[in-house]
Order: sequence, then C-alpha cells, then structure tokens
Amino acid sequence: MADSFILVQGTGGTRELQLRSEQTADDIQTYWKGKHFVNLRRIRDDEVTSDTVKNMNLVLIGPAKSGTLPEQILDSLPLTVENNLLKIGDYRHLVRNALAAVLYPNPDNPQRTVVVIASDNHRGFYLPEFDLARYGADVVIWERSVTGQSQLAGQWNWDDQWRKLVAAAP
Repeated sequence: MADSFILVQGTGGTRELQLRSEQTADDIQTYWKGKHFVNLRRIRDDEVTSDTVKNMNLVLIGPAKSGTLPEQILDSLPLTVENNLLKIGDYRHLVRNALAAVLYPNPDNPQRTVVVIASDNHRGFYLPEFDLARYGADVVIWERSVTGQSQLAGQWNWDDQWRKLVAAAP
C-alpha cells in the first residue's frame, strides 16, 4: 500500500511558502517512515508525469508551479485559497494563517485519490497532525494563532457526489 502513494512537493508561490512546503514534506516523510517503516516516495511538482497521475495516490503539498500536471489537477478540484478565503466545495471559510488538508478523488483517475495540503500563507503552513486518518474526515482545517498554536477550525466529509461538505463526527 505504501508504494501507491507519492508525495508531491509544490514549487510555486513565494520563496517563504516554498520553504514551508519543503519542511512540511520533510516532516511527513519522517512521520511516514516511523509509522510504516518504509520511505514515502517524493518528487517535485515539475517531475510528475501522466503515468504518476494515473497510477499513484497523490499527496500535494503547497502551491504547484505554473504549467505542471499538479497545477492542472488543483485547478480541477473544488478547492481554492485566495484573499483570506478558503473555498472547498460549497463551503466558504474566512481564514488567516490557516492550513487545510483535503481528500478528493483524482479527477484524472477516480480509482486514485488526491490529498491536498494547502495554506493561505507561509505563516499558516504548519501541519500540526500527520495522522490525518485519525480525524475520520475528508477535510480538516487548522488555524494558527499569533502565538504559534494551531487549533482545529473544523472537519467535514464530502457528500455522496463529492460536492457538498457535511459535518464529520467529532
């Protein structure tokens, strides 16, 4: 199972956001190795091929570089983060220093999944929990306070059509 996942580090956005994306990818790899006793394969967004998209479950970290396959995937997902507004499906959340982890079927191969880990800025790009499965949710949002503490802002699951969010059990 571990060999069907690939960590894709985004190389778009500001230099600060690229550094936070890289650190988050490092942290996820360390967590994965400790939990599963195998390395999690990792590539940059500009190294993703159509075969990668077709055959792998993708974990996309940070903003994708313009013109890459991950950018095309992100553009087709019901997820945007801009101007302090996080849009996921029909849900809107005003954010400041927030991080979202979103699970969605891969639009190019519904037999595979895409997990997107994205933030509105580099100050919010701290993943406080690496075992996302423990939440039992498809979407988890944390907000980071000015003191550097991350708090759970909400967790949801997708409806049967993967269009609307419904509250996940706490």
